[in-house]
Amino acid sequence: MLGFLALTIASAQTKEPWEDESWFGTATYNLAAKGSLFNDVLQGEGTWREGMKRHFYWEPPLSFVVNAAASRFFGFSLFTIRAVSIGFGAIAVLCAFVLSKKLTGSDEVSLLAMALVAFDYFFLVGSSDGRMDAMCMALGFGGVTAYFLWREISLPVAILISQSCVAASGITHPNGIIWFAAIWLLIVGLDGRRLRLPLLALAAVPYLVGALGWGLFIAQDPRDFRTQFLGNVGESSSANQSSEHPLKHPITAASDELTERYIFPFGLGAGVDPLRRLKGLVLLIYAAALTAALISRTMRRSTAVRVLFCLIAVSFLEMTFVMGDKMSCYLIHMTPLLAILTAVVFASAMSRGFWARVAILGLVSVMIIVQGGGLWFQISRNTYRNVYLPAVGTIQAYSKPGDVVLGSSVFFWTLRGERRLTDDVRMGYYSHAQPELIVISPFYRAIETHARGTIGDYFQRTLALYSPIPFQNEYEILKKKH
Repeated sequence: MLGFLALTIASAQTKEPWEDESWFGTATYNLAAKGSLFNDVLQGEGTWREGMKRHFYWEPPLSFVVNAAASRFFGFSLFTIRAVSIGFGAIAVLCAFVLSKKLTGSDEVSLLAMALVAFDYFFLVGSSDGRMDAMCMALGFGGVTAYFLWREISLPVAILISQSCVAASGITHPNGIIWFAAIWLLIVGLDGRRLRLPLLALAAVPYLVGALGWGLFIAQDPRDFRTQFLGNVGESSSANQSSEHPLKHPITAASDELTERYIFPFGLGAGVDPLRRLKGLVLLIYAAALTAALISRTMRRSTAVRVLFCLIAVSFLEMTFVMGDKMSCYLIHMTPLLAILTAVVFASAMSRGFWARVAILGLVSVMIIVQGGGLWFQISRNTYRNVYLPAVGTIQAYSKPGDVVLGSSVFFWTLRGERRLTDDVRMGYYSHAQPELIVISPFYRAIETHARGTIGDYFQRTLALYSPIPFQNEYEILKKKH
């Protein structure tokens, strides 16, 4: 746990903010400071994001409520929002220990599972990000843990607590559907004969409470909700190589899932430098452990392995055939499960003798060093201090308080209240903004590069009105000609 906290806290303090954190962070700030959830920085004219200046329906609201509460108590900052994720990540690490102990009865397996989850690279990254993924995962995983912890003591208590956690996961992020499907598959499989109408009614209570709370927010503007939420779902569902919903091409979807979600993020794609390829060792170990558990009759009969198979299968199927978006941040719902299964397989192998134990401890060391070292390398780069803050300083030096600055919402964390930041990847095509500075981030540059037709022509005409400021960084800063 100490290693997890040390790495995530250091990561949260040293990596520059990115777009998702900043779009959601802006809405959180408004909720904390003004009591209303909206985003008045991101320009959504002409897209499904258009109504966000009135109400922010992009994602379910629970993470914004929690982050706003934390901001009211500790002060609004990038680190405060990331610290909330770290807290939920720590809860998930504890759940890994508790669930492993409950399923196997082994302290060795539980400690090993806890260690492998705590040092999983994608879990560490997600737990130090200002997104809602760590919260969604921890609540869902916590629901599964609570169910196993209480089911033999009191099934009604197990149902109520587990469903409360899973319902909260669902109103944190749509990926809560993973944990909803998984928990009910487990409940029906293990306790189906014990289910009665009163228990089902009890299980429905948390969902009704969650639906009521979210429904009251939706009722403020149902049209904006439909436009934003369904627009996000539609965009996410087609955000893959085929640009279509995965169910339209299931074989391609499975191939895309393996390639885009696993092969490339783990450094095994083409054009990746050798150092980053080391992460691929972890994926190979996970794959080997999964294969060993599948082919071993003894392990397949284990309750722990069956439960983990269920969780892994549901997570894989949802991310493959429901969600088209292949963002690696969603691996936080998968790699901790693979880590726990690997711990179970490792513990079984270690019982074969001294040399087997030595070999397994060697593999565990490799996994921890590669993943912890990979994150430490990112920490050592300190892109917050070495990339982000110099860009902020240059913006401040070449503009004055109250000036309009067109650029990514990542600058909201430092420029709010002193510059009028507008995040508009169309550079004023719809909003007709007249900024003093334009800041081209890597995200903006990718959109500019692929712009064609009328939008592309507009970009060229607009950029011709600005002169580049001498600045060596991933950000390009342009000042209006006078």
